[in-house]
Amino acid sequence: MGKRRVNAKSNVTTSLRSIVKYFELLPDPRHERNRRHLLKDIITISVCGVIVGCEGPTSIHAWAKAKEAWLKRFLELPRGIPSRDCIRRVLTVLKPEAFQGCFESWIASLVSDRVAGKGIVAIDVSSGGELDAPQYRYLGNAVRRLPIGPIARRRV
Repeated sequence: MGKRRVNAKSNVTTSLRSIVKYFELLPDPRHERNRRHLLKDIITISVCGVIVGCEGPTSIHAWAKAKEAWLKRFLELPRGIPSRDCIRRVLTVLKPEAFQGCFESWIASLVSDRVAGKGIVAIDVSSGGELDAPQYRYLGNAVRRLPIGPIARRRV
């Protein structure tokens, strides 16, 4: 591997903040009394967890607990890391169309950042262009059906 100096902290900060930015307008389907954790925190933790290979709410929660100090640098987390049950409940009641719109906008921003010469997060889409792996199950049908393959295969 070549030795290339990359400001990883700045790229990670930008990437996490971009997830929050694109998902903060996602409608919260929970009743007011059930909003112990911020939706944008739960979504950001879930998306990051899936990107690193978590296969469901239990592993997303375990990953987030292990990275809690790091996550607190970027997320509000007013009541700490959400439980696996909280993550599961939120991900199962999200409106797939709303989530898909936010996810597509976020991915499009990463592609446009790449065109502009900024760094981009690579998503492995070795399953023929669809996000079919089990870890995507809890992000709903919207994510599994996204045509990421053509975007990922383009040389931009």
